[in-house]
Amino acid sequence: MQVLVEDTLSFANAAFLGTGTDAVDLVNLVCCECAERAQAGHAVRLVQQPNTAVVMGNAAALCRAIGNLIDNALRYGGEAEVSVATRNGAAEIVVDDRGPGVKPADRDRIFEPFLRLEGSRNRDWGGVGLGLAVVKQVAERHRGAITVTDRPGGGARFEMSFPLARSP
Repeated sequence: MQVLVEDTLSFANAAFLGTGTDAVDLVNLVCCECAERAQAGHAVRLVQQPNTAVVMGNAAALCRAIGNLIDNALRYGGEAEVSVATRNGAAEIVVDDRGPGVKPADRDRIFEPFLRLEGSRNRDWGGVGLGLAVVKQVAERHRGAITVTDRPGGGARFEMSFPLARSP
């Protein structure tokens, strides 16, 4: 199992992380990911965003991480509320859902590869448990962070942050 995990994460690294150090506007990526899902009929709302939030990184990897967070919110909470903000030199993406939330004891574990808190192992309900592991890896490779807390009013809140690109 360990070899399978390492091989899968190596593939994800090669496919999505590469050596990209492009200037990437997170606002644009978030808008595109939300619009794509909304056009497919999913309940996604983009509630707040600045005009721009530029970070240095790999656009494909960042899209994958943002998409994974939105897809999880839709899968487990039925809807996703997404916002982007800039403060203290960082770009912050928040994805809220109205699902069952994540117990405090599971909040660090949820980012482990192949871990699914939903215990049925039914593939129709969820994936194989790599989505949040990829999110964490993308965040860390971009000098960022990902956390999960309670959404005010119930559900889960995932917050991903990245350092803003410095102006020349």
